[in-house]
Amino acid sequence: MSTENQDLRSDNLAIGIKKLNTELKNELVENILELTTNPISVENINQLKRIERATNQYRKRTNNLFYVGFLGHFSSGKSSTINSILKLDGTTNEKKTNHNPTDDQITLITSKKTVKMFLN
Repeated sequence: MSTENQDLRSDNLAIGIKKLNTELKNELVENILELTTNPISVENINQLKRIERATNQYRKRTNNLFYVGFLGHFSSGKSSTINSILKLDGTTNEKKTNHNPTDDQITLITSKKTVKMFLN
């Protein structure tokens, strides 16, 4: 799928989510769907909010953003390499290094300017 097609689809998705959110704020709709009292409805609303955030993040992206991945066995120097390249040694942002595996998730390291895009 081309980037233009993806952009158009994400724009259409954002418009649709906005319309849906407007409808969901209607008191009658809230009562019928039990949006504040039914746990399943509450979870569905939370899912919709997550989809909205992800769509907005995609739409705000810049084409100059790229990702670099470090892969390897435990204790093979990945965190030490990141600390060295980014000059993080001795700072509060230093990645912990040890002989025991500590990372169980992906770590995103980005500029202060770019981090706002991921948090909104």
